[in-house]
Amino acid sequence: MTSGSVPDHADPPPRPADRYGRRGPGGTQWSTGRRRSAGSARPDRHRWRSYAGLAVFAVALLTAVIVVYLRSATGVHVIERGFVIQSPTAVQIEFEVVKAPGADAVCAVRSRGFRGDEVGFALVDVPRRADGHRSTIVRYVLATTALANTGEVNGCRITSR
Repeated sequence: MTSGSVPDHADPPPRPADRYGRRGPGGTQWSTGRRRSAGSARPDRHRWRSYAGLAVFAVALLTAVIVVYLRSATGVHVIERGFVIQSPTAVQIEFEVVKAPGADAVCAVRSRGFRGDEVGFALVDVPRRADGHRSTIVRYVLATTALANTGEVNGCRITSR
C-alpha cells in the first residue's frame, strides 16, 4: 500500500437512494430518467403517446364505419354504363340501378354542355321489378337545351318499399 491510496479490500461507498432510477427486487433497474416521489403514479411519457395514438386510431376507425354505414343506408347503388349524344337537343343515358327487389326509386340525371353548364336535368322513376330481381337497367333519353358534352347520374334514392 502506498501513501494516499485506498486499500484494495475497502468497500465502495453506498449509493444515494433513488439517484439512478427506481430499482426492483435484487437491485435491477426498472426505469431511468426523471425521479418521482414514492407516491407518484403518473405513467411515463411514452405511455401517454401510446394512449394518444390508440385514441386517434379508434376515432378514425369509428369515422370510417359511420361513413360506410351512411353511404349504404340509402339502399341504392348506381352503375353508370354510358351515354350517347343523339342530337343537338337529346342525349341517351344508360345506367344500372341495384336496390331491394320490392323498392321503388327515383334517380336524378343531368347533362352538361362543353363549358360545364347544365343543359338538361330530369328525375327518372325506377319502379320495382315484377320478377323480383334487384338490378334494373335504365335507358333514358334526356332533352337538352343545347349540345351536350356528357350525360350522368347525380344519384338515386328509395321512394317506397
